[in-house]
Amino acid sequence: MKILSYIAISTLVFSLFIGCKKEKQEAQPTTENTEKDSSRLQRAGHTFGETTFVADPTYKNLVEAWVATYTTDYPDVKIKVDYQIEDLAIKNFYEGLYPIAIVGKELDESQQNYLFNKTTIKYVPSPIAMDATIMVTSTQNPLDSISISQIKQELYKNTNQYIFDRANSSNFNTVNRVLKTKVPEGVKVSSIEDFDEMIAFLEKSPKAIAFIGYNVLSDRDNPKIKAYLTRIKILKIVNEQNQVAEANLSNMRNGSYPFTRLVYILKNEKGFGIGAGFTRFAGSQQGQLIVKKEEMQPYFLYKREVRIQSNAL
Repeated sequence: MKILSYIAISTLVFSLFIGCKKEKQEAQPTTENTEKDSSRLQRAGHTFGETTFVADPTYKNLVEAWVATYTTDYPDVKIKVDYQIEDLAIKNFYEGLYPIAIVGKELDESQQNYLFNKTTIKYVPSPIAMDATIMVTSTQNPLDSISISQIKQELYKNTNQYIFDRANSSNFNTVNRVLKTKVPEGVKVSSIEDFDEMIAFLEKSPKAIAFIGYNVLSDRDNPKIKAYLTRIKILKIVNEQNQVAEANLSNMRNGSYPFTRLVYILKNEKGFGIGAGFTRFAGSQQGQLIVKKEEMQPYFLYKREVRIQSNAL
């Protein structure tokens, strides 16, 4: 009986030893698996590869500053940007041709449905900055302000007097959204894309008024902007309550300047790829400081800006 007990105990101890050893071996990751896991972590989808975005040229300076910084942080990422007027950029985005669009409005419901039916990916809009459309005219024009009602009344009756930077651009869409107007059938919209050519036109036609993006003239320390402002001036806007508002960041934040808009990054991408990484970066403190440097209003406010947070939209 003692011999049998000894054998049974020995067998039990041996079994426990083998089981523990096997369990330890199973728990110990192989060098191959460790390298694979490490590789996966090092090659997260937003850190390498190539992609093409589409953006309204109104935001070209901002977009290029973002892209330059992002690709410096992630040198294995290559981003090409196609600049197209807003309506065309949005159309090509919801047609599924681009994973990212940087524009001044979201998709409407029908566009969202069309995109989802085509790609089966639910698009995500991310407001990222605040911009505005401003009205400029020659310094020879006696006007210092103009009312919304006057613009609405005259806009499409004398198209040589009101000039857009581009038809169907963010500025064009913002003006029509605020005024609740549409281009009448048969009316041709006047536009001049080159800013220097636009200024030359305003000087030749002192009563003409042009619609441009706020950030075009917002960097008042820039010698080139200072030179522009000796030839043209920015008009104040009189709203429907007869209140006068100047185009500046404070009035954009509190909503008193009527031609304000949000800048969106629209994303239609599977997983967390370059588009998601870029969007997260643009909304980060680093990305928002770039917005501020480009003389636009950051959408996300940080503690250092707590002073103005109560006035934010």
